[in-house]
Amino acid sequence: MKPEYEKKVRVANPGTSGTAYNMITTLIRVFDNDEDKAFDFLKKLDRSIDQYTRSGSAPGKNCAIGEIPVAIGYLHDMVKLKVEGAPIEIAVPSDGTGFETAALSLLKDGPDPVNAKKLYDWILGQSAMDIIATWYVIPLSDKASPVETGFSFSKMKLVNQDDVWDAANKGRLLDRWNKEIGASR
Repeated sequence: MKPEYEKKVRVANPGTSGTAYNMITTLIRVFDNDEDKAFDFLKKLDRSIDQYTRSGSAPGKNCAIGEIPVAIGYLHDMVKLKVEGAPIEIAVPSDGTGFETAALSLLKDGPDPVNAKKLYDWILGQSAMDIIATWYVIPLSDKASPVETGFSFSKMKLVNQDDVWDAANKGRLLDRWNKEIGASR
């Protein structure tokens, strides 16, 4: 938000990116569930944003090639870029950060329950966990082999994320973002 960062930050549009929507809900929690304070922060941050991308991983990629000096996105995307040689430094907000929870669902009365269950069991097993670890995510399962990302949950201040609330309020919060921030773009 410093003046020297004006138009030097890139982040995704929350209307097209779950990454950016998660940023909004994280900020609400950082500001003790005060949506007005979170949106005041977003309006001030908007002065630094040069572009809202469609994809949550795009800002990091843009930063990695030197197109923009600052990007906001998910940690695993940034770690992957750095491991691949991008000259970037990664910072996790010290006042609180949200996270992405990958999920898998089994449909009741789905068309092929036997194979669906096999896939479900495979995803939760060691070989799939090892594949997922190559995506530089910080795994929650103790079956997953640890991957060195340089980061751990124990050293981060995670917000008390509520995915059910986030889903229930998505339309309303996106409408507010579009009216108060997106409309001026």
